[in-house]
Amino acid sequence: MTSDHETEARGAPLRAGCDAHPPSFRVYLAGDMCLESAGRIVGERQLPGPLGRHLLAMLAAEHNRPIGNDELAEEIWHGAPPPAWATSLKAFVSRTRAVITAAGMDGGSLIVGAPGVYRFVLPPGAWVDVDAAKSATHEAEGKLANGDLVGSAQHLFVAKVITNRPFLPGMTGQWLERRRAEFAELRIRALQCSARVNLANGSSTAAVGDAKRAVDADPLREPSWWLLMDAHAAIGDLASAIAAYERCRSTLDQALGIAPSPATRERHAALFAAVASWLRPGDPESRLPVLFALVAVIGLQLGIPRAYIVVPRWPLIGLELLLVAVLTWLNPLRLTRSTRLGKYATWILLAAITLDNTLSAVLLDIRILSGEVSNKPAVLLGSGAAIFVTNIIVFGIWYWELDRGGPFARRAGKHPYPDFLFPQMDPGTAKLVKPGWRPTFLDYLYVSLTNAMAFSPTDTMPLARWAKGMMGVQSLVAVTTLALVIARAVNVLR
Repeated sequence: MTSDHETEARGAPLRAGCDAHPPSFRVYLAGDMCLESAGRIVGERQLPGPLGRHLLAMLAAEHNRPIGNDELAEEIWHGAPPPAWATSLKAFVSRTRAVITAAGMDGGSLIVGAPGVYRFVLPPGAWVDVDAAKSATHEAEGKLANGDLVGSAQHLFVAKVITNRPFLPGMTGQWLERRRAEFAELRIRALQCSARVNLANGSSTAAVGDAKRAVDADPLREPSWWLLMDAHAAIGDLASAIAAYERCRSTLDQALGIAPSPATRERHAALFAAVASWLRPGDPESRLPVLFALVAVIGLQLGIPRAYIVVPRWPLIGLELLLVAVLTWLNPLRLTRSTRLGKYATWILLAAITLDNTLSAVLLDIRILSGEVSNKPAVLLGSGAAIFVTNIIVFGIWYWELDRGGPFARRAGKHPYPDFLFPQMDPGTAKLVKPGWRPTFLDYLYVSLTNAMAFSPTDTMPLARWAKGMMGVQSLVAVTTLALVIARAVNVLR
């Protein structure tokens, strides 16, 4: 979405290095290099090969000073000029002049030579894109400092358009790398200034985009992270602001082995105090409640009669015990190690239990409807209860495992958008909740219990489509099992 100040800037003259009257001569070094004058163009493909392109680029970019022949040779031949480099250099200059002259410009007036040096001489009123970008960025920063948001935005439009292009792509050299670094620095300055203008102008979403691009350009520059955090906070997305700090901290630690600066930590502390406790990074959860639930499910599976099972019991139980052992080995007491093995082992375990229990429920329903079920109420009710309780426990673990990326992602505060909306997340209710609340396994188990008993969500609403689908499947298994088992049991007792 285009911010208001950028829309106004497009309608204004591009005054940064290029006034309202188009210049008679233009030099483009960002993107496809070319010279343009009165509709006549010299493109990079017309120049005498890569060396000719490199030569003209260096002369045009350094038009404010004469360049020594030895400096030119050192650059275009990458520090290893040929034995007759002086003659070769002169030949390249002559051919470049000829190409420019053939296009209808005066090559001899543009590239002038003196003993040992060459210089690119711009006609009066000429325009060079990199110079325009530099001037525009400087003017934008100055106008922002003086509170002129519209004027700053006009210059930023020029600076961002130019610096968004690559600087002399496809070429290498020591001089070129220095100029490329300066150009990259210019782009970051323009993006940071644009983010500040957007924040001051109330265009917070545009500020997020500018700040993200500045961070991508140089992830080790903390002021860009400040702007990203501030922009997220301005939108009201405090969770993303906290997550931006965590990425900043991780990036600095991995790349440099240092912690964020005091200024960055102060911003984080202020945001942390304002963000809801369930969105903050926190301590790892205990493994024990989930472990006890899994052991209970395995015990319930052993209690279901053979007449109502499809999958052979002991091979399934053996697989489940093996997976439980792996998960316990990875995280014996607290969930501190997030591994791909643990993730897939959990999913396979839950999928096996869910499939077995659902098939058992279907088979029990079929036997009841066909009259093949046992006439002993205790067996019937016990089988139905085992399937029903297993249904509650396994779906509770599913919800706990998948909501906001799972327990490890929730602990790190990586995902700001919940898949389940607990009542404690509501700002009005949050004031009544003990500080530091965050959902744990028992909360998800309660969601599963109420969904199975009421056949629909109660106090906690599913927001994600996967959550709605899983709760629908759970309710369907629960209602068919309860309805048919209770009806059959009442009929037998009569």
